[in-house]
Amino acid sequence: VSQALAAVPNDGIGVAGSAGPIAELTAAQLDYGNTVDFAAKLLELIRRDVRIVNMSASSRHPATISHLAHPLNDVTEVAQRHMLIFASAGNNGEDVDEEDCFLFCWEAAWISPCENDGVECVGAQKWNSTERASYSNYGAEEVDFAGPGTVYASTLEGKTRRVKGTSFASPFVAGIAALIWAADPSLTAPEVRHILYATSRPARHDIGRQPNAANAVLHALGDDVPGIWITAPEPGFTTVPGPLNYFNLTAEAWDFRDDADAMLVRWYSDKDGLLGIGYETEAALTTAGEHVITAEVTDSDGNQNTATVQIIAQNTAPTGTIIFPKVNTSLYAGLTYQATGRGRDNGQFGPMPCENL
Repeated sequence: VSQALAAVPNDGIGVAGSAGPIAELTAAQLDYGNTVDFAAKLLELIRRDVRIVNMSASSRHPATISHLAHPLNDVTEVAQRHMLIFASAGNNGEDVDEEDCFLFCWEAAWISPCENDGVECVGAQKWNSTERASYSNYGAEEVDFAGPGTVYASTLEGKTRRVKGTSFASPFVAGIAALIWAADPSLTAPEVRHILYATSRPARHDIGRQPNAANAVLHALGDDVPGIWITAPEPGFTTVPGPLNYFNLTAEAWDFRDDADAMLVRWYSDKDGLLGIGYETEAALTTAGEHVITAEVTDSDGNQNTATVQIIAQNTAPTGTIIFPKVNTSLYAGLTYQATGRGRDNGQFGPMPCENL
């Protein structure tokens, strides 16, 4: 967990943490089951100017005893004014938002500290993917961020291996918050939290927003380049080339000085050129093959940024219909008949030319 957070880049081992260039680690043994001890330790960390706390802990409290987690919730709710607290979502593949219902509905269980007020809960993504790892807890309401669930770590013998779990996703995201704070140490905890949220890609797969370290640090340094994310189509989306086969292009963009309405979004294909304008538009591809779709955002000052997604336009076989002769038609031998038919190519206007039949 410490390596995922703070391993120094170029350490000769092959392990790097997201906050490796700037982190100063402080270890604290937090007795999470003892509210008084937990509160005292967090208060001590605040006094020592520890700004970020990462917890690899997950405790499930069924609805009948969820009140036992309330005192701990009060502690983290107060502490968030002074620090950022991150916690792993848990590795049970469980929906932390799940409800039980009879006449009315209530939350089935309280997953702590993931669901505590003042805690940024982090779910895990698959190896080399933005999709949710099968083991990761998830929840559209309570899981705030998504981080890599599989990272490299080194053993005491200096060997490098891959480890996985939400315990490694959480420090990875916490390290990005540390980069923001290092870029501008004058920021308050709520301001760092705001930058982390605002510069993250919208949530997918119920495991929270995906942080963008580069955009977050650039903003903290005062570079107001707008950010943009493509929300549809997803990578690997397949369509059929042709003017009838429209699909949706949607994006979200942000800028700390401009409203969304003040920015312009253009869509391009590396094969077909300009596809459309606006946060939401429809497009059809004319060229078969792999396309790199680019969404380009321009703010009121002329600053630009782009996002890309790779999709496929896959041509399909045309279809033919015999009009005459019909099935089971009787014809006379020795006479000449005119055979007629119609061909269509998926996505093309009207019937195919006769010479294609």
